[in-house]
Amino acid sequence: MTPGDEVIDRTAAVLLITGMVILLAGVSVGVLAGDAALAGDRDTASGPSDQRDPAEVSSEGSLSPVERQLAQQAAERIRSGSVNLSGGDYDQVRDSLEDSQYGDLLDRYAEVASQTGSENRAELLRSLRENQREYAASADAYWRLYGVYNGTANLTDRDNRTALTDLSFINGTSMNASIAEQVNASESNATIQPGDVVSFNDSQYKRLARELDNRSRRADETGTDLLRNYRLLQENSGTNYSDAIESVQENREEIVDTQQVVRETWLTVVSITATTQNPRGSFVDPIRIDGQLTLQNGTALADERVRMRIANQTYQTQTNATSEFTVDYRPATIPVNASTVPVRFVPNSTSEYTSTETNVSVNVTQVQPTVDVDVRPTDVRFNETLTVDGWVGHEDAGAGNVSVAVVTDGEFLAVNRTRSNGTFRTNLYLPAAVDPGSQQVRLALLARDRALAPANGTAAIQVAETPTELTVSATRTDGRSLRVSGRLDAEGQGGIAGHEVQIRANGTTLGTATTGPSGQFRTAMVVPTELLESGLSDAVTTLDVQAAYQGDGTNLESSTAGTTATITQAGSLLWIGGLVAGVFVLLGGYLGYRWWRRRGRNRAADRPTSIDGPTVGVAEGSDGSGESLLDMAREQLTAGRPDAAVELAYTGLRRDLERRSGIEESATHWEFYHQYRRDGDESSVETLRRATELYERAVFASRSVSADSAAEILDTLDDIGSTSRSADD
Repeated sequence: MTPGDEVIDRTAAVLLITGMVILLAGVSVGVLAGDAALAGDRDTASGPSDQRDPAEVSSEGSLSPVERQLAQQAAERIRSGSVNLSGGDYDQVRDSLEDSQYGDLLDRYAEVASQTGSENRAELLRSLRENQREYAASADAYWRLYGVYNGTANLTDRDNRTALTDLSFINGTSMNASIAEQVNASESNATIQPGDVVSFNDSQYKRLARELDNRSRRADETGTDLLRNYRLLQENSGTNYSDAIESVQENREEIVDTQQVVRETWLTVVSITATTQNPRGSFVDPIRIDGQLTLQNGTALADERVRMRIANQTYQTQTNATSEFTVDYRPATIPVNASTVPVRFVPNSTSEYTSTETNVSVNVTQVQPTVDVDVRPTDVRFNETLTVDGWVGHEDAGAGNVSVAVVTDGEFLAVNRTRSNGTFRTNLYLPAAVDPGSQQVRLALLARDRALAPANGTAAIQVAETPTELTVSATRTDGRSLRVSGRLDAEGQGGIAGHEVQIRANGTTLGTATTGPSGQFRTAMVVPTELLESGLSDAVTTLDVQAAYQGDGTNLESSTAGTTATITQAGSLLWIGGLVAGVFVLLGGYLGYRWWRRRGRNRAADRPTSIDGPTVGVAEGSDGSGESLLDMAREQLTAGRPDAAVELAYTGLRRDLERRSGIEESATHWEFYHQYRRDGDESSVETLRRATELYERAVFASRSVSADSAAEILDTLDDIGSTSRSADD
């Protein structure tokens, strides 16, 4: 017998012995119980994930590089958005900001930053994204309407047609018949004929100019917020955003300059001056503000009924022959420590005048307001309508535009603002979270450190309990799994959403399910083996399945429902027989192999020996396994583990590129990419970029890489042969 034969014989013997051990162990497990099987299911359900937690990365000492790379990627997205702003490509800016990958990137950065004390920086990045979105929307709204104003708008574009038809003064007489038909069409590919134009009269041009004025002001405000957050982030992170800041400044200034021409063409510029003789006052003791409105040529705006907005409160007043006006300002929502308030002239939509603003000095004293509230009906139950009326003010002076909240039993039912005269009305539905019995509905001013102090008004209601009805059904799906479904309804109100239903089998709790929008629930449960019959032959168990809703802490009554489900457990003899058959297969294979080897040697002995025949061997030091990292990656993908496949593929690609480029192995994935990009060819750089993105998601993200994405990168690497190295390389 040759040494090779001895090795093979020993291997076969080991397999045979192993099979016998498995058989004995299997018999023991089958006879004793199924507890181990239950534990195994739990391990499968909640076992270790292929994903790596950032805390684990931190323990490996590479958290800071990961945070740095995520911050760099976020900075690149922010800069690219500013570049698109400067090019006027607002659609692309919106698409970039709404991109789910951008959101995932910020989520990953926030997760890592929370472990390094960089939460403020992560919050700044989120705020900056929102600022970019708001500014892009404001600037786009201005330029679309400006295209309508100067006749350059492409009205085959639905957004441009909407910008036109949203104007309240546009009607069929403002345009010829063909264009009127098209701008009101819903089809986005409406055909506009040459010569089709929208014509405005002078009055409409003035209204259009005023709307442009409002939009330019909005763009200026959001642009100012965006620039402020850019500078804050630059100071906080040390990253240079000067190009982005310059881009936003130029874009904002272009809107301001353009609107200045529109304003001078169609509107009469108004200037304002205002003062307070005594800046001290309160809502009870109003502050007198004296001012004057003048036109750009110095002419007085005499004997005009004008609207003045001071802070967030609006007042109607009258100018005299010299265009002077007086307003008794009752501070309500401004901070107590405010030293100035804005005073703005707000012309109506048909006026030719521009709005204008100045600031006056104030010294505010906080006062306690009166809050009245009335609720109807006083007897109510779950999901019935409550009408809440209220008033905030002092004596005969109502406080307008004040934020108030409706609260009962600790639940916020509504938040709204008072009308200009201080009144408030809202209709709301009573939620289940309000306990039954006597309750107080509270109308509350919650803001602190404001001119009006926090205050409450209350009204009593009586909350009745509402009966509920529960239904349930259960069917076996596979093995010990049950699919349980049902519905929770409130009497006279239909399905109840967002409530928890407990599922039990033979008195043992299996878990809970949460009702959906229509009160329905559906879930899969695994039945513990101790509830099931077992034996050498098949065992049938009928389970008593109960669903229970506990209405504790609500105004809903508890309810239960029951059903039965049958589960059949395969007997131990079936799988013991399978193990025995497996052992006999191993034994038969071993004996057959011995016979084949013995027959081969007998044939060889009958052939003459040749001294000229070539000798075949394996070269010393060669890799005889033939299993590359790419092969291993494909095996992982086939097994349904795309994250593991991507990690193996990236590792193979990186090892190959490290040998070619000489880049240090200690570099993080993005550091390696940026270093390799300097000298690598375009094709390999693009492949590395895609592989790096997928690797990052596989290792750090909470969501797995899709199987399609993993297969795509494996196919790419297979084509270029970048990962054809063995696992021992």
